[in-house]
Amino acid sequence: MNYYLEKKHKNNLDNNLINKLSFWANPILMECYAKRDKSIFYYLVVYQDDIIVAVMPIFEKKKIFLKKAYTPLDYKYTPIDFFLKNDLDKFREQNYKLSIINEIAKYLKNNYFRIHIYLDPSINDIRAFNWAGLTVYTRYTYIKKIDDYTPDSLSRETKRLLNNKAKKELHIKEIWDIDIYMSLSEQMLKRKNRNLRQINSQFSVFLNDLYNKDLCTMYVAYKNDTPLLYLIILKDIIHKKIFAFFSALSDEGKKKYGASIYVYDYIFTNLKEYITLDFAGANINTVAYFKSQFNCDLINYYHIIK
Repeated sequence: MNYYLEKKHKNNLDNNLINKLSFWANPILMECYAKRDKSIFYYLVVYQDDIIVAVMPIFEKKKIFLKKAYTPLDYKYTPIDFFLKNDLDKFREQNYKLSIINEIAKYLKNNYFRIHIYLDPSINDIRAFNWAGLTVYTRYTYIKKIDDYTPDSLSRETKRLLNNKAKKELHIKEIWDIDIYMSLSEQMLKRKNRNLRQINSQFSVFLNDLYNKDLCTMYVAYKNDTPLLYLIILKDIIHKKIFAFFSALSDEGKKKYGASIYVYDYIFTNLKEYITLDFAGANINTVAYFKSQFNCDLINYYHIIK
């Protein structure tokens, strides 16, 4: 198979093609990250006989003559969108995709001094990246089907937590309040002795940018009028998916109320127009245990490094 790969700016992509791209390749979303990071992004378009067969978005940074392809912080996955014939049998589809990924892997290896990319979970064949001599690490996330969610499907232990009397003292609502984000994030980050990067003014601009473009929203758990927890989710309205993005809770929200479980239950119960929620990571043992109690599917994704 003869392939031709070309870098294209978003303005050089046909609108019909843009509309077919997956959520993480959405140019509106990518512009928010590029603006925050002062980086550039483009689309690596794979042609076969003048027909587009795949598109991969790439964030790029350059220092002198050295180029880096990377996944920005908090940008969860880099997708590869395939545009193949619908009538391919399994044998041809698998090998067709593999041959395309092989071309992409070689392109990345030959054109970048550094590579730091987290692939979308839909890319489960990473042999070509190994063949190109790149390093591949396995990562994990939990994905929960929520369009038919009912608490009855949960474990006995989780149902007992959801029925705790503390739940009656909380109320949850959807609201965009950057002050709540800043306050609870600062409390949590200082408590955990972590970097305060996500509470600087530039980061607030980034979040407001996402919200104003209808790419995210926030849910807050209150005790009376006191916010105890927020959870920001990213919204893929077209493909009916949501992604856990940022969350923080106060000491009281964690130790007295265990508020996190109630907010997720609220989202699962009230956002039935979406099909799945991706917890966006299951790589930290204590956090992974919390997420797993919702009877999720454990899914692999891959970290590509050079």
